[in-house]
Amino acid sequence: MNHTPLCRKEASDFRAVESKSITRITSGVRSVVQDILAVETCYALSVNETETTRFNCLPQGIEDLAVGHCFTRGWITHPDQVAHVSVDHKKREICLKTRHSSNSFTTVHEDFTVRQEDILRLKENFENLCDLYRLTGATHSCALADLSGVILYREDIARHNALDKLIGAMLRLGIDTRGKVMYFSGRLAQDMLEKASSTGIRLLISPGAPTLLAVEMAEAKGICLLGFVRKDNINIYTFAERVL
Repeated sequence: MNHTPLCRKEASDFRAVESKSITRITSGVRSVVQDILAVETCYALSVNETETTRFNCLPQGIEDLAVGHCFTRGWITHPDQVAHVSVDHKKREICLKTRHSSNSFTTVHEDFTVRQEDILRLKENFENLCDLYRLTGATHSCALADLSGVILYREDIARHNALDKLIGAMLRLGIDTRGKVMYFSGRLAQDMLEKASSTGIRLLISPGAPTLLAVEMAEAKGICLLGFVRKDNINIYTFAERVL
């Protein structure tokens, strides 16, 4: 059974793209055309009334971004610790308040196998969601999937923002990470891997390249890492026995 992605296109009063007239030279011919550009906005995050961060981001999924960022920074360890989160889009301000909770997010460490055809089907499913990238060429995407397809998808102009949005949405929706896959649009660097591993994910896939430090971290944390995933290629950097 195929999954319908949750919140594929998020409801927002703010557009993620705008049209702008530009001059283009193609094969030596100069012309004026309309180009589609990703909208970049700056939001200030205040945690318990203290400004902590400013995000340059797409004006969508801002609550997810705030929760995910606080989790990956270690400021919260469970969504129950978020007492309130709100966004003032006119002022470009995010307000997040925390409360004491003894709960902590339980990372699930579960190894599972995946077939080559599953990986290639997920690749196609993921790429079909990347409309904003095809329009602008200026965004990164992250998705959470199981072997049937993409469950949750988030995107942003910054790769860390896209991942924080995805993790924030996972926490707020209470999604169990057992048997799940995380798919990135870009390279697999150590900083991205560290964030992803905090959720208990054991399989990471990307069409891009990993760094050596990311591969070493994946080995240490028991994560199966796949890069350069193409129609006719899959590079398995760690735990090759999990790919059938």
